Parts: sequence; structure tokens; C-alpha cells
Amino acid sequence: IRVLGAFECEVDGRPLAGESGKAAAKPLALLRRLAVLAGYEGASADALARGLWPGEGREGREKVLETTLARLRRILGVQDAVLLHDHRLRLNPRRVWIDAALFAAELDALRAADVSDVTWRRIFGLYRGPLLADENDAWIVPWRDRLRALLATALLTARDAPGDRERWLRACAADAALASHRLEENR
Repeated sequence: IRVLGAFECEVDGRPLAGESGKAAAKPLALLRRLAVLAGYEGASADALARGLWPGEGREGREKVLETTLARLRRILGVQDAVLLHDHRLRLNPRRVWIDAALFAAELDALRAADVSDVTWRRIFGLYRGPLLADENDAWIVPWRDRLRALLATALLTARDAPGDRERWLRACAADAALASHRLEENR
């Protein structure tokens, strides 16, 4: 699952080929929310359902979530790709790769070790643009800003290392909003 830049999902190396059109809209919306809000750690099933079906009552949301989850698993073709345990949903790290999770781990590695060109290449290989760049839903904005700020902080921390200018140019090419972080730092 790729959520950095435009949303993409592949199953066995091929673009997701499941239900199409309106029939797949809610399962894919659930998948996007899972990838961003729950990842491998998990999030409350009720909170995820409230975000997707705010007008439904609790019982209605639970029923719709159960149906949507079954449809999502059918679309993915892997029953254990999405796990539900103790009213928490999460993506199975043995079955699902999420670019944002690896991106965050790479940024963490930068803080713990020497900065290397290899690490930066991996980071820029993952960062194709802002989180779910093709969507404007309000719930995405804080998560998008958080990842952008993590990248900006890593770039600012490495500003004295060789290749600083090139890293910033590459980052700003993927996400023009990063330029404001550089400008603020120069003030």
C-alpha cells in the first residue's frame, strides 16, 4: 500500500483488481484509513467506523464495518491482511507493506545513526509526495503535516552534511510545501 503521494495498492505485484466503482469505494476508504491511522499498531474499530459513517448509530456502524471489512478482505484476496482483535483493526505486517511505515522507520534510523546517502535514497524512494496527495479530506491534514514535519526536521538536522542542497531540492520537487520549512529555518 502506497499512501505517500497518490494512493496505490498492489496485490501480488499488480494494481488492485477487485470490485470497481462505487462498490469498492468504502472498502478502499477503509483501507486508506487503516494504512494511515492504524498501520501495524492498530486503531479502535469504532473510531475508524465513526470516521467513515458518522451519521450511523453504534450498532449500524458496527454492522456496516463488518460488511465493509469482509468486502475489503475479498478485494485484497487475503483474509488475514486486515486483523481485528479486541475491537482494534490493524494491517498484518506479514501480509501488507505500507510505504509510510517504512518511511517513518527510515527517518527514525537517521536520528539513531550517521546520515548516509543510501538512507536518503531509500527515504526519497518512498516519499513520492505528501500523504494521500490526491485527496483533500480533513482527517488527512494532521497526518500529512506530521509526516512532512518529520521529513523537514530530518533535512534540517542534516543541513551541514554534504548534499544538503540536493536533498532539499529533491524533497521540494516531491512536496512543494516543504519549501516553507526551509524558508522558516533561514529566518
